[in-house]
Amino acid sequence: MAKTYHDKRELLAQACEDLNCENPKLLSVLSERLCGPPFPTKSQVANLWIALWPALSPEARETLTQLPDPCLNHLEDRMRRDDRARRLTQGCLWLAGHDVDLFLEGVRLHPHALCRAAEALGPIPDDLWEEIELAMKRHRIWRVAEQLLILPTSDDTFWTSVEALQPHRELPQMIMDFLESKRTREEASVEDFRDSLQRFLVRAKLEKVRFFTYSALKGLSTP
Repeated sequence: MAKTYHDKRELLAQACEDLNCENPKLLSVLSERLCGPPFPTKSQVANLWIALWPALSPEARETLTQLPDPCLNHLEDRMRRDDRARRLTQGCLWLAGHDVDLFLEGVRLHPHALCRAAEALGPIPDDLWEEIELAMKRHRIWRVAEQLLILPTSDDTFWTSVEALQPHRELPQMIMDFLESKRTREEASVEDFRDSLQRFLVRAKLEKVRFFTYSALKGLSTP
């Protein structure tokens, strides 16, 4: 182990001992990964994982440890700057606490968008969280995602979701191109489209979280 990782390794090792949570060995395994290339050597970046670990369920911890290095490294890299680290940590805690699936899928598929949303959320007052969460639940992106979750393999549900989002052009480009080509639904590669839409919805949700947060903060500053 490179000497430059020593402080970070010590910080995470102490967290493994101090955190009273199920399966501390899992955190220890993750810590070993985080204390070597390609991850940053700066010890403070480990504070993100130390804060998140108690907030995650055992299943979520397992999922987190299985995410690829580039995904986790993106979050750690954003923690290098002290002025950004606190906002990012607090925002990740909010996302993980309110929609752990969105948090984990955001880290896996769109870590940059996840970090931008988390950094926006980080400094908000507690009393604005409910307003942001309500805006999320009311938005068509969340309604469509919920429908797809209930019937994930239904072609009818897929096309109903597409119809709900098409007027707003809130669809992956490959689906928009297909719709504009005037081809029949029988010609569609629904499985590929469904996967593309699921990935798109994760990113769209994160972008909307960021938008709702800034809107709520703007309203707070309005006399």
